[in-house]
Amino acid sequence: MKRILKLFTAISIFVTIVASCSNDSSLIEAEELDFKEVIKVDPIMLQSNISIGEFANMIIIDSLLIVNTYNREYVIHVFDKRNGSFINNFLKIGNGPGEFISSGFRISNIGKMLYVYSPSVNLMRRYHFPELLTNSIPKEEVSFKEDSRIIVPIKSNYIASTYYKERFLLYDHLGKRLSKYDSFPRFFNDDDSSDLRTFYLNYQLINVKPDQTKFCSTTLAGSLIQVFNINNGAIELVKQKGFEPPIISKSKEKRGFADKECILGFRHIRVTDEYIYVLYCGTKVKDLNKNKDIVSSNIYVFDWNCKPIKKYEIKDGRATCFCIDEQDQKILLYSILEDGEATLSYFKL
Repeated sequence: MKRILKLFTAISIFVTIVASCSNDSSLIEAEELDFKEVIKVDPIMLQSNISIGEFANMIIIDSLLIVNTYNREYVIHVFDKRNGSFINNFLKIGNGPGEFISSGFRISNIGKMLYVYSPSVNLMRRYHFPELLTNSIPKEEVSFKEDSRIIVPIKSNYIASTYYKERFLLYDHLGKRLSKYDSFPRFFNDDDSSDLRTFYLNYQLINVKPDQTKFCSTTLAGSLIQVFNINNGAIELVKQKGFEPPIISKSKEKRGFADKECILGFRHIRVTDEYIYVLYCGTKVKDLNKNKDIVSSNIYVFDWNCKPIKKYEIKDGRATCFCIDEQDQKILLYSILEDGEATLSYFKL
C-alpha cells in the first residue's frame, strides 16, 4: 500500500511538473481580427530613389528622422522629418575612435537619448541628440556577456532577445544579468517541441512603451501579440492574443523555421503610450517574390490589452518599415517598389 501511495504521489508530481513546463503562459486560441474602423490612405511622397540601403529601423527625435540601415559604411542616417531631405551619415563603421567594427545594428531611444546596440560584439552605446551631430563619442558604453539579437532599454534596465537560449533576459544599467523569461507561447494546434524555441527566437520583435512601463513582443511568422512588464526585477506576461497560428517547418534542413505554408504576419512594430502599431504582411512564405521582399499594405492598430482598434489600408502599399510622429500626428513609411526603388512617404493619423 505504501509503495502504491508513493507511486501515485510520484506520478502526480510528474504530471504537475509537465503541465507547468508546457503551459507556462497558457495555450492561445486563435481569434478573428475584428477592427472597429478601417481607413484607406494614400501616402504623400517625401523622397524617392533613396540609395543609402534598406531601412531596418526608424525613430524620430525632435525634427529629425533617424534611420539605421543595412549599409556597411555608417550606422545611422539622418533626415529632416518635415520634408524628407537627407542631412548626413553618422557613426562610421571602422576601427577608429567612436567607430563601430561591424554592421547590423538595432537603434532605440528614450527621449533624446539614442541607443545603438551592436550584436556582433554585444555592446550598447548611448548618445545624446543633438550632440551626436557634432560628436560621435558615446555618453556611455555597456557590455553584455550573452549573445543577443536585440537589446533595448527599459527604465534603468535592458531587455534582450537572445539568439539561441532564453527568450528574454533582463539586465541592469551596467549589463549585469538580473533574471530571465523562458516561456514560449503555444497555439492550440502547435506541437509541443523544441522547435518552438528556435522559431520564436528567429521571428520575434520587441518594442518598449514610451512611458517605460511595458514592452510588446510580436512575431513575423504567424500573428501574435504579447505584452510584458517588469516587476521586482522579473519579466511578467500581462496580456496576449493570437490571430494566426504559425506553421513550423518539419524538414530537417529548416527545423524551427517557418514552413512554406506559413503566413507572414507582423513585419515591423512601433508603439505609443496609447497604441501598438504593426505592419501586417499576410503573404505565405511560398508566395514571396523572387527578391524575398516582405512588404505590407496594411498597418494594424491595437491597444495595450491587445484589442484590435483600427486598420490602415495603404494604397499601392509596399512598406517594410515605419515610425510614428506623435507631434505631427503622422506615420512615416519606408517602401520598396516593385522596380526596387526605395521611397519615403507619410500619411496623417
